[in-house]
Amino acid sequence: MKQIKYGLLALVIAITFTGLAFAGPEHDHDAKDEEHAGGHEAEMMEMWAKLAVPGEHHAHLARAVGTRDFKGQFWMTPDSPTMESHGTAVVESILGGRFFQMTAEYDMMGQSIHSLGIEGYDNGQQKHIGV
Repeated sequence: MKQIKYGLLALVIAITFTGLAFAGPEHDHDAKDEEHAGGHEAEMMEMWAKLAVPGEHHAHLARAVGTRDFKGQFWMTPDSPTMESHGTAVVESILGGRFFQMTAEYDMMGQSIHSLGIEGYDNGQQKHIGV
């Protein structure tokens, strides 16, 4: 019986302190955050906004958007006979034209292959990135 009372008491205390923590006065952290950032928050936001806008590199990548059937040839060794692969690739614009997703389905050596790739241009690093 004593264990139940102490357990119940501990639960009431925990709930009380949790409630007090959330019921405390609200603080305006924006002023502190601005001060901590050296007052450059507006400049940083402006820079991020500029970097997020798709540019000429994104427009170049956008030219690939669409669906295409393709045929490929490959050789296991220089002396081996030519092997062919047929498939379909779909390129779509994602994330507001900042990245492009390509999915492809094709056959290779009697196997059905499914692939996925994502490519974009990083304005900040000024280079193409892909996965």
